[in-house]
Amino acid sequence: MAIKNAGSSLRFSEIENEFGRNGKRSLGEYRVSDDVANRNGGAAVAVGNMPLDDGIPQSGEIKFSDFYNKRLNVIVDYYSRDERTRVDARRKWNNRPQDTRCVGGFRTRPANSSGTKVILHVNDTIKSEKDNNRRKVAFRTGSWNGGTDLRIDVGDAGKILGAGGDGGKGADNQSERGGDGQNGNSGLGLAYPATIRIFSGGVIAGGGGGGGGGGGAYDTDKWDDELGSGGGGGGGAGRPAGSGGRKGDSWEADGQKGSNGSDYGGGSGGAGGDEEEAVGGDGGRGGDSGQDGENGERGSGEYTSGGGSGGNGGYWIVTGGNSYSVTTFGSGRTAGGTNGGGYS
Repeated sequence: MAIKNAGSSLRFSEIENEFGRNGKRSLGEYRVSDDVANRNGGAAVAVGNMPLDDGIPQSGEIKFSDFYNKRLNVIVDYYSRDERTRVDARRKWNNRPQDTRCVGGFRTRPANSSGTKVILHVNDTIKSEKDNNRRKVAFRTGSWNGGTDLRIDVGDAGKILGAGGDGGKGADNQSERGGDGQNGNSGLGLAYPATIRIFSGGVIAGGGGGGGGGGGAYDTDKWDDELGSGGGGGGGAGRPAGSGGRKGDSWEADGQKGSNGSDYGGGSGGAGGDEEEAVGGDGGRGGDSGQDGENGERGSGEYTSGGGSGGNGGYWIVTGGNSYSVTTFGSGRTAGGTNGGGYS
């Protein structure tokens, strides 16, 4: 539990109970500058040079009164690997205590997080899995004990990315429309109130929607029948990125496959098949991070079909109705909208 507020005398044993016993049993030993992430082999940005808690001196004079209303800080490791998929922070707290560390290193973390400042420090890439469900998220906070001060720090190499939607297939002929692009899904999901900081270079982003496939076209004249199939839609941005949609197949002019998306950019739609008077529609471009994919174009000719609809972009955050604040530094950013429902 957090140390009591000012107004009554504070015993040294109360400080030890909160932060752990240091080797010299000295108040001065609690002046720490802790590079937690560096010590564990990751890149420290947001968690470098940390005090025992905000407001506790790291040098110079230190007094008992500096400890009123302070609490244990525990770092949860999302910084020592290159990439992770669909994580749940509370599950890690429960099942992998070796992936947590108390600032100062004077004790192990408590089983109950109440009264503790829990810092989920992200300096890896955390990705999602492809799913047409926009509320599927890459990073799930899980639920925490009441009284927990939950923080999410995204460092300069930290990326929380929803998956991109696949592009729609191009129409084979004028009798069918282009296929619809798939939805992107989302970055961060809350099941508990949180304070979020995104440092320069860090990003939390929803996936882009896939572009719609292009429509088909057919034209008749006294000499020949002409047929152009549609181009595939581009894949949406994300990790994993959306795949480009398949081209339409015809007995004359085939469309082109759509391009795959990338981490932050949607892929271009494939060109429609061009058979002079019958030209298939181009596939729609996939959405950039958190953006909708474009609709596929209608074919051009005597008889035509429409393009497919672009998929919707994912959200940067799905809040579950929980309150949050977000602060960005430098080039740190979010991409995509917000959704107040629960995550999956």
